[in-house]
This record gives sequence, structure tokens and C-alpha cells, in this order.
Amino acid sequence: ELKLAYKVDVYARMPLSRAYYFIDASSGELIGQKEILNFSDATGTAATAYSGSQTIHSDYTGTNYRLRDITKGGGIITLHGESGQRGTNYTSTSANWVLTGTNIAALDAHYGVSQTYAFYMDNFGRNSYDNAGTALTSYVNDPTYTDNAFWDGSVLTYGDGDGSTYDALTSIEIVAHEFTHAVTEYSAGLIYSDESGALNEGTSDIFGVVIDYYANPTTANFLMADNIALNGNPPFRNFANPNLTSNPDTYLGDFWDLGGEVHYNSTVYSHWFYLLTYGGFGTNDNGDAYNVTALGLA
Repeated sequence: ELKLAYKVDVYARMPLSRAYYFIDASSGELIGQKEILNFSDATGTAATAYSGSQTIHSDYTGTNYRLRDITKGGGIITLHGESGQRGTNYTSTSANWVLTGTNIAALDAHYGVSQTYAFYMDNFGRNSYDNAGTALTSYVNDPTYTDNAFWDGSVLTYGDGDGSTYDALTSIEIVAHEFTHAVTEYSAGLIYSDESGALNEGTSDIFGVVIDYYANPTTANFLMADNIALNGNPPFRNFANPNLTSNPDTYLGDFWDLGGEVHYNSTVYSHWFYLLTYGGFGTNDNGDAYNVTALGLA
């Protein structure tokens, strides 16, 4: 989508930075930015909320460290998404990151995107979502979309959670799920509506779980968003038994949404993947007997 925009060159000495900011000429909204200065890479650790202590890359500006991994494609950039702070950097005085409060979610997002990038590169030789090395920008703790996360065609955005039902939506399976929507857009191009939309969502769920196993093999499972669930609330979706979250496990079977809601009907696909991984047998909702031999996660 083409937009008329102002290109604003901002060069600051303290703290040192230079970037081109692109401002929507109609709304005044920041629609993108391009960093001009290059910085040195730093390897350190991140005390994440959902994945424990993990190795990450950030960059050193000469003053502090920012959540920018310049070792992967065009870079992985993790920014504030809160009102009044949107687009500003998370910073640290050390390459070993410890953030407090809601800021912790940024470390999970940064780690999750880096692992998702690495998974697609290691397994498919795919350089970023478009295989052209395009930079991956995340906005974390967006208060507008409390219990949601999404890919909007350009950037990744994660809600901050409502604090009672769900926590911040930056667990690795959610991050990988949204990243995979971008991969789908630039590969299969599944239209986000009805059954093709359910396949789109199911693909993101499947790779979300696979990448969780890739990054966290000892704690991963076949649940979507179980790590962020608070106060006994259920995960979004259960691949082993979709009916537990009122989702279908059979095409046109129990809980099938005749209105074509893509998240509900996606579980037919993700349950299929679960059966391919672990095997299973029985009779489905349509009276068809099945006996699937396990192939394993790989």
C-alpha cells in the first residue's frame, strides 16, 4: 500500500543516533524508520519471562545497549509499543539484559524473533520472512490490543495482556506464530478468510509450536499460549484435544464454525499435525475410522 509520507532525517549527538523517520502526511503517524548509523554487535544474556535466561545479541551505541540484533539478515529490532513511547528503544547499561515490570516482555519478543529467524534459516535457508533479509521490527506492550498480537504486513505487534486472564503476548510460540504469518504472506499467500484463512492460522500455530521445541525443547508442548495464561485460564488452542478449548478436531465436525472463523477452524489442521507427530487412532466426528502412525516432530 502506497502512502504519501514525509522523510525526516534525525541526527542526535546525545545519545548518538541517526535515522530516517517516515511520517504519514495525512495522519502524522510514524509508519517506519531506517537506521543510518552502524553499531557494534554484543553477545550477552536476557532474563526472559517465559524462556528463562537465554543468549541474545544487542548492539552497543557507545553509550548503552539496544535490543537490535545485527547478525541476522537486515536486523531484528525490538521497540517500545506503549502509548507515548512507541518506537523508542529499550536500553541497558550491560549486554546482559535484566528488565523489570512489563519491560521484561521485550526480552521475550527479541529472543523469540531471533530464534524464529534462526529456525527458518537453519531448516530452509530462508533469510527473514520474505527470503530477502528484510529487517524484523517488533513493537512490544501495545495497550491498544491487550490480548492480541499480530503481523500487519510490515511489523510485529504484541499486546501487553489484561493482567488477569493473560500476560504479555510474547511467549515464543506466539512470536513464532506471528512471524509465520509473514512467511505465509510471502510464500503460500493463503487468503485470510474462511477455509484458506483457517489454513493460514493453522500454519502459524504449527510452526509456533515447532519453533518452541526448536528453542526450548525441554519445556515446549502442543498448546498455544499456555505460558501467558493467568489464574487458571486455558490456552488459546490445544492441538492434542481441540475440543477442550471449543475448537474442532474434524472437518465439519463438533465445534466447526459455519461462519468460517479462522482461529476456531484452524485446529483441524493443527490436530492433523499433532497426529502426524505422535500418532493416534479412533473414529472422528463424521464416523470415519483413522489410524495414524507417528512420524515424529522433525
